[in-house]
Amino acid sequence: MRSSPTHIPQSAVVIMIALALQVSSCTLTMDYDQCMVDSDCPADPATPTPQFCTSDHICINATPVERLCTQTYPASPSPNAIQFGALLNLPKTGPSDQGRLQAMQLAIDEINDLASLNVVRPVAVHICDTSGAAVDAPNSMRLLATNFNVAGVLGPTTDDAFQSVIGVAAAVQVPLVSPSVTGLAVAMLPGQGFAYRMVPVDVLQAPSMAQVVTDQKQVTLVLVTNSYGEDVSQAFQTAWFGKNITNQMKLSTFNYIPNRPDAVKSIAGRILGSSPDFVVLVPGDDGADFVAQLQGLPIVPGDSTRTTQIILSDSAHNTALLDLAKTAKPTDPNDKLTQHLSRIQGFGPLTFGAAGAVSQFKTSYAARFPLYPLDGDIFIAYTYDAFYTLAVAAGNLKKDNATPGVDVANILRLMTGSKTLLQIGPAAYNGTVRTVGSGMPFTLSGITGTIGFNENGDRNPTQLEKWTLNPAKGAFTSAPLQ
Repeated sequence: MRSSPTHIPQSAVVIMIALALQVSSCTLTMDYDQCMVDSDCPADPATPTPQFCTSDHICINATPVERLCTQTYPASPSPNAIQFGALLNLPKTGPSDQGRLQAMQLAIDEINDLASLNVVRPVAVHICDTSGAAVDAPNSMRLLATNFNVAGVLGPTTDDAFQSVIGVAAAVQVPLVSPSVTGLAVAMLPGQGFAYRMVPVDVLQAPSMAQVVTDQKQVTLVLVTNSYGEDVSQAFQTAWFGKNITNQMKLSTFNYIPNRPDAVKSIAGRILGSSPDFVVLVPGDDGADFVAQLQGLPIVPGDSTRTTQIILSDSAHNTALLDLAKTAKPTDPNDKLTQHLSRIQGFGPLTFGAAGAVSQFKTSYAARFPLYPLDGDIFIAYTYDAFYTLAVAAGNLKKDNATPGVDVANILRLMTGSKTLLQIGPAAYNGTVRTVGSGMPFTLSGITGTIGFNENGDRNPTQLEKWTLNPAKGAFTSAPLQ
C-alpha cells in the first residue's frame, strides 16, 4: 500500500526556511583557515612528526608540494641544460648535507665551464630538501619526474629515505645514485635497475677489523643501538669467531643509546676498570667522546702487546675526532693524548683513490668551501663522484628526449666490471662522454676510486681503507686495503 504524504504544518515550514537561511549565512562567513604558518599546526597524534601549513592554510603531515624542490642550481640554467634532481637533507638548523650539496655544485660548475665552450651540454639540478617528513623523499621523486623530466637523481642520503624511493624510481623510470647509503637492509632490496649506491655496505669493513684483533685476547665490543651498530658488530663477531671459535669466551659487549653522555661515561669507566687487550668501537657520531674517555687505558710506547689497542669503525671518522687530535701536543714526547691516539686503527670506505683528479678536487673544494672540511664527511667526495657518474651517463642525451631517465639507466647498467677505464673530472669529462656514447661497457675512475656497479646497484669493486690519526697535521692518514 502506498503511504499517504506527511503533512507539515505551515508554521514548521517557516521555521525550517529560517534555519536554512541561518546555516547558509554561517557557511558563507565561516573561516576555514587552519593555519598561517607551520607553528599553527598541532602535532599529528598518529605520528611523532609535526604538521605543515599549506598555501591553502590547511595542516597536513607532509611538506606541501609547493615547498618541495624549490631551489635550482644554477639559478638561471641554460635552456639546453640536462636536468637532474637531488634529494638531500637541508634543514635550517642541525646536521645537514650542506657539504655534499657544495660538492655537487662544484661538479656542476666544472661541467658548465666546459659547456660555455660549446664542448658539452650544460647541466642543472633541482634540489629537494627531504628533511621535513618521511614522505618528502618519495613525493619529491615524483615531482622531479613529472614536473622537470629529470634524467637522474642524486640521493637520497639516508637509508630510510632511499628505501622509500626505490619503488618510485622504478615506477617513474628515473635512476637514483646515492652518495652515502650504506645499510645492509638497503643493499638487500632489489634495485630494479633504477637504484645505485656509491659506497660499500657497512658490514664489509668488519672482516678487516676482525683481522687485526689477535685471537684469544680479551676484547670489549661497544656498539651504538641502531641498525648500523648491530649490523657491523654482528659482522665483526662472525669474522672474529670464524678465526677461532674459542674467541667467543674472550668477548664482552656493551650497547648504548646514541647522544647519551652519561652512557658513554659509564661504559668507558667499566672498560677502564677491566683493561682489555682490544677495544672495538662501533659508535654513533660520538665516537670521539669514547676515545677521549678511554685515555687511561694501558699504554706502553713501542710495545703493542702491553698496550690496549683501539679499533674504530667508519662512523668515528669525523670532524669531532679530528678536533680531539688537534688538542694533542705531538712535539712533546711525553704527551699522553698523542700516545693515546697513536694506538687507534680505523676502517671504512676508501676516502680517496689514486686518480689524478683527486688533488685538483681537494684544492678546488677547500678554496670554495673552507667551512666544510673533507675529512669531516667522507661522503662529500662520494657526492662529487656520484654527480659526475650521472652526468657522464646523460651526456649524450638529445634536448627533446622524452624519456631521459630510461636512457640514463641503460647507460648505468653498462658499468658492470668492464676493463675499459674512463676518467671523470673536468679535464677528462668531454672525452669520457664521447666514449660512453659508443654504447660499450665501461668503468669510471673517480676521486673515490674505481666506479662500477653489480646487477643490484651496489658499488663494484668494493674498496676499503685502514686509517689512523696524525696529530701533528690534525688529519687522518689512510691506506687502501687490498
